Amino acid sequence: MRKLIGEGWQAKVFLDEDGRVYKVYPDDFSIERVILEKQIMTLVSQKTNVPIPTLYEHDHPREIAMSFGGYVTYGENMKRREEGVMERFVSLQQQIHQWQVPELPDIALRLRTKYRQSGKFTEEELRKLEEILDSMKTQENLIHMDFHPDNILMNENQPTIIDWVMAGKGNPILDFANTYTILSMFAKRRAQKYLSLLEKQHLATRIEVLRAVPLFLAQMAVWESEYNHLVNLKQEIAKAIEGGKS
Repeated sequence: MRKLIGEGWQAKVFLDEDGRVYKVYPDDFSIERVILEKQIMTLVSQKTNVPIPTLYEHDHPREIAMSFGGYVTYGENMKRREEGVMERFVSLQQQIHQWQVPELPDIALRLRTKYRQSGKFTEEELRKLEEILDSMKTQENLIHMDFHPDNILMNENQPTIIDWVMAGKGNPILDFANTYTILSMFAKRRAQKYLSLLEKQHLATRIEVLRAVPLFLAQMAVWESEYNHLVNLKQEIAKAIEGGKS
């Protein structure tokens, strides 16, 4: 018997009596994307020592069976304001970036393709987005591309990083900017602390990260169907960016 333990915008997560977790996608979800997520997790598991769930054989095409990482997310740790909690968060992201998995998708190429295929942008907007990508040094580091506190599960202080479907290879600035954008939406003070730590540890400058933020506003525009919500989202992140300049 399975028990519901979590629910995201794409999938529900269940725990069974044997301690296995099942990430269950709806019937209309792309099977190809489920296969891609499994392939990415397999490669990351084989080629790195990044803490991720163990995959189990499972026949259902829209389910992923894996090991249980814990009930508590890193986001809950942050809410308790433990000393060094943001420093450990940055360190864990660095641990991802130190690896290279060349078989993974090229994130910059994926972004370019999605922008053009979406039909949501003018040629001028596309030119500006591509200028940002062109300005970045070409790198092939492993980057998660959905790294935020609720995608880190904790079990007796041992982290497990989940939700790898967006991962690929590229410049870590892309990952930093994506994380900063997410934090800015929900926890602006933490976003500023995160940005300061990146600069303090010489991982990225404030300008480098903020310059890349429009890439992820654009990505959200590709996903977003309600224009008014998108406008509000742009306004909120614009405020966060302005706060980061002070």
